[in-house]
Amino acid sequence: MPTPKPKSTPKPDATTQPTRPAPQKTIPGPRGRHGSTRDSLLDAGLALFAEKGFDGTAVKDLEAAVGLAPGRGSFYRHFGSKEALLEAVIHREADRLRAMRDMQQRAVAGTLGDARAERILEYRLALIGLQEVTPLVLLLAHEYGRFPELMAGLRTMLVDDSVRLGGLDLANSGGDSEARAAVVLSALAGYHLARFYFGVPPGDVDSERFIATLADMAGQAATPAMQAGPAGEG
Repeated sequence: MPTPKPKSTPKPDATTQPTRPAPQKTIPGPRGRHGSTRDSLLDAGLALFAEKGFDGTAVKDLEAAVGLAPGRGSFYRHFGSKEALLEAVIHREADRLRAMRDMQQRAVAGTLGDARAERILEYRLALIGLQEVTPLVLLLAHEYGRFPELMAGLRTMLVDDSVRLGGLDLANSGGDSEARAAVVLSALAGYHLARFYFGVPPGDVDSERFIATLADMAGQAATPAMQAGPAGEG
C-alpha cells in the first residue's frame, strides 16, 4: 500500500501576510535616544518649539513625537504643563552651553603658546558651538519678548558673559578689548546665521579664511587716530 504524501503547507504570499501599522515618527534627539521618556520630551520640546513655536506646539504633538499615546495624560506624568517643559528645556540647554564654553576655554587658554593660534582655535570651536545651539536660537526667535525671566538669563549667558570673557582674552593686546569682543561675537553669529539661512557663507568666504581674518582683526588694538574718530569729531 503506497505511503500517503504529506500535505504541503501553502506558502504565504505578500497579499495574505498580516500588515503592521507603520511605526510612528519619533524624535529621540541626541540625548534622549538612550535616556528616559523625560529626556526624550526635552529633546522633542526643543525641536518642536524651535520649528513651530510654543503656541504652535500642542501637548499631543509632544506625546506623539516620543511615542506616547496622545490624549491619555502621559505627558503630565513628567511635566506639569507645557510652560514647565519649556523652562526645563531652556535650563538644560543653558547648562549644556556652560559646560561647552568651559570645555572650550580649557582647551584653548595658553595651550598653544601663540595668541593668534589660540584665537583661531577659539573661533573655530565657537562656530561649531553655534551649530549645536541652532535649535535654541530658533526657539528664541519664535518667543522673543515672551517669558522675560528665562530669556534674560539666556541673554546674560549667551551675550553678556561671552563679551566679558572675550574682552578678558583680548585685554593683553590693548585698546577697547570689550568692544572688540562684541565685534567678534557679532561676526561669528552673523557668519553662522548666513550659512544657516542661505546655505552659503557671506561672499563665499570659507570658514578658515573668515576665522583667520577675524583673529587678525581682533588682535589689533585701535590706534590713537582710530580712537579719536574722523577729523572734526569730538
